[in-house]
Amino acid sequence: MVYRVYKIMAIVVVSLLGLTNCSRQAEKKTIQDNTKSDNVSSDNSSTLIVNSSVPKFQNKVSVWITYWETAGIEEEWNAWKSYSKQINYFAAYFKEDGNLFVPDTIEETKKSIEELSETEQLPTYLTIVNDQEKADGTSSLKDTKLLYSLFKSEKTMKKHSSEIIELAIDGGYDGIEIDYEAIRNDWTLWKKYMRFLEILVKQAEECNLSIRVLLEPSIKVDKITFTEGIEYIMMCYNLYGSGTKAGPKADKDFLISMIKKMKKVSKKRGYAIATGGFDFASDGKVTALTIVEAKDLQLAKGKNIYRDKDSKSMVFTYTKGGIKHEVWYADEETVQYLVEVLEKKGEKNISIWRLGGTIYK
Repeated sequence: MVYRVYKIMAIVVVSLLGLTNCSRQAEKKTIQDNTKSDNVSSDNSSTLIVNSSVPKFQNKVSVWITYWETAGIEEEWNAWKSYSKQINYFAAYFKEDGNLFVPDTIEETKKSIEELSETEQLPTYLTIVNDQEKADGTSSLKDTKLLYSLFKSEKTMKKHSSEIIELAIDGGYDGIEIDYEAIRNDWTLWKKYMRFLEILVKQAEECNLSIRVLLEPSIKVDKITFTEGIEYIMMCYNLYGSGTKAGPKADKDFLISMIKKMKKVSKKRGYAIATGGFDFASDGKVTALTIVEAKDLQLAKGKNIYRDKDSKSMVFTYTKGGIKHEVWYADEETVQYLVEVLEKKGEKNISIWRLGGTIYK
């Protein structure tokens, strides 16, 4: 109650003085920074809840909440919150005219979760992706042409950086997460991207905002000079998926190879593990499944059910309309195992992709 009084007084003073967005950001309640110590988690000695659908993590994790899967997310968050240290809201993206926006579902969900967690506000990050809406209602995903336009010059980079920071501050976020993908081996674009991040980090520091950057597992880290002052997160999933044979999203050997890569990137690093999996059909179609969707399918039609030795993923087969299907998915036991593989190698900064369809009733 005392904190609320001081917070209201601070807002009134700021309004009267007409301070900038960055100054307003500095007035926010100080929350423990989970990334200031290189690759070290905060104290997690608090009692953890018991739920058969949530992995029993020894160290708290960051979690993503997406704009397309918000129905019932408050109930799901209640099951995860005791295991969580940070929420990443996914995602802001671009309108056809190039302007950034945050979907209404994200703003509404953030408000609901903050009301549920009134006594303990965790740090929140806003994820920015290089997806863009088109005039016909479709979207261009992982659009590198968009990135080239944003990074065209120092002027456009500074403009883009300012837009991101303004969006994050207006939304009440503590940090920014950049998820610009599909750059692959375009070294010219990588150079521009790293220069943009230098500008973003400098502006963000002035506004008391932290920066995270997501990296794809295929990245060639030896060819890139990474911008300092950033927490880099490796996406440790989709080892198998669209365009591959049937298999797990991640296994032990894959994770160890990602650790070797990330040690070359930064001491300020982390790893993302994914829930759910894929349905691989014999006609070549691959369909993403949440844990709940996979378990429902397994109960209804699953044959030859077993747990894979190397990944601890659940595997089963079924046939529909003459087409054979093989399903691989990560349930709570899988996710816990993969996190433990990382932690035993000293890597304790873990993020979970994603909430939505993780609680099986």
